[in-house]
Amino acid sequence: MKGIFKLYIFKLIILSLTMIFISFGASAKLMTTGELYKNCKKYQNDGFQIKNKNDAMEIANAFMCLTRFKTMTEEGDILCMNLKMFYQREGETPYIKVLARRANSFITDINQSIMSFINFAEQNPNKWDRWYQQDRSEYFAKSFPCNYKKKLRNNNETTN
Repeated sequence: MKGIFKLYIFKLIILSLTMIFISFGASAKLMTTGELYKNCKKYQNDGFQIKNKNDAMEIANAFMCLTRFKTMTEEGDILCMNLKMFYQREGETPYIKVLARRANSFITDINQSIMSFINFAEQNPNKWDRWYQQDRSEYFAKSFPCNYKKKLRNNNETTN
């Protein structure tokens, strides 16, 4: 029993040291508005299609743009639905107004959300060095506002 326990402890030590040494080289960097703009602008210029399916970088950039906006639009739509339910239960609160700036109505065409961002980025190059999520209210909530005061018809509603 002692041998198995020692082996287990030894394994944990080796695993912990490995994780520590691997993490020394790791660094996290938030994507800026300018970086996202450059990737999405290329995708827009190509007609929201991947022109060269043999170019791994083009595929990666288009996929990165699409996944960012798909995630943000779905997150904003879910937040909008939750705000509607909260508003029906609690009424107007300061929290709703703050959260509504991150919410958006249901967006059926992902390219519309990308275009909203591109238009924002082109009009605000002074914000290119900021994290792209920082100004989300400027390119989503204004273009696709959440009408949280509108009653939900049923639990599965996903429209404005």
